[in-house]
Amino acid sequence: GRMTEVVLLRNIAKNAKDFFNNVYVLLDEYLKKSHDGKGKVKGEKKKRKKPEGEEKESKSKKKKLRDPDAPKKPVSAYMHFCNHRRILLKEQFPSENSQFLIKKIGGEWKEMSEEERKIWKEKAKKQKLEYEMAMLNYKKNKDEDETKKREKKSEEKGKDKLEMAKRLLEEHEKAKAKEKE
Repeated sequence: GRMTEVVLLRNIAKNAKDFFNNVYVLLDEYLKKSHDGKGKVKGEKKKRKKPEGEEKESKSKKKKLRDPDAPKKPVSAYMHFCNHRRILLKEQFPSENSQFLIKKIGGEWKEMSEEERKIWKEKAKKQKLEYEMAMLNYKKNKDEDETKKREKKSEEKGKDKLEMAKRLLEEHEKAKAKEKE
C-alpha cells in the first residue's frame, strides 16, 4: 500500500533529479560553446532599447508605395554598362551562371578608364534629363487632376448641403401645415 507509493515516489524523484542534472550539464556546455564571454550569444545582435512611447513600425508602413503612373527612375552609368555587357557575355558564355557574369562585368568596369566610362555616363545623364522632364509633366498633371477632384468634391458637398436644406425646409413646411390643420 502506502510503503509501495513512497518507494515509487522516491524512484520518480531520483529519476527526475538525474534528468534535470543532465539537462543542466547539457545547457552549461551549450552556453559555454555559444557565448563569447561577454554575456552575448555568438552571432546574435544586441537589440536597441526603445524609449518609452516609441511604437514599433512594420517595414510595410515605412516603405512608401510607388505610384504606378509615375515615370521610372533613370539607370546609372554602371547599370547601362552592365545591361549591355550582360547580353554580350551571355552569348559568349551561355552555360555560366549570373554570378560569374556579374563578377566579370564588375571587373571590366573597374579596369575601365574615365574616357571609356564617358559613353555610359552620357547615356545615364541623358536618361536622367528625360526622367526629370517626364517627372515635371507627371507632377503638373497630377496636381491638375487633384485640383479638379477637390473642386468636384466641394461642388458635390455644396449640392448635398443644398438638397439637405431643401428637404429640411419641405419637412418644416409640412409640419407647420399639419399644425394648422
